[in-house]
Amino acid sequence: MIGGGLIKETFWFKKSLYDAPIEKSTEVTARKSSLIHQADKRILLGEGQPVLQKVYRACLEQIKCLVDSANIGKQMLELYYSRHYSLIILGGDLSDMTCLAIAQSIRVHEQANGRTSIPILLLTETSFEQIKTDYERLNINDFLIKPVRLPELQIIVQRWLA
Repeated sequence: MIGGGLIKETFWFKKSLYDAPIEKSTEVTARKSSLIHQADKRILLGEGQPVLQKVYRACLEQIKCLVDSANIGKQMLELYYSRHYSLIILGGDLSDMTCLAIAQSIRVHEQANGRTSIPILLLTETSFEQIKTDYERLNINDFLIKPVRLPELQIIVQRWLA
């Protein structure tokens, strides 16, 4: 059961991580959220750590988003190639690729195939000054510094889905 609340603008929630087996790093999770408010607004989430993937998924589902997620870069790119997404969130390096390599692959594919550029949101532990060059080179649209707070995530996701 998920419960949550806001305390001094910090989101917390309770979820038993033992109610389902933890996914192996070689598995991809592509699940729909049961919250349909933004049914036409699908998000692709890449996060290599299963616990963080569950945390980000829960945060996004709290703001009524449909989320497909992957913890392997190759499979994240396969999801990207096979579906339309309104936003891509890169939460951390995946088991076989860095976030920046994934962002670069997406941008190269968009240019080569005449696809519209999909907003990419980077969740990073690195300061803006340290990632500024990569941020501009890869046309990363926005970022949040970890730890991510729900109100900040809500604002940034809603901005890009509007």
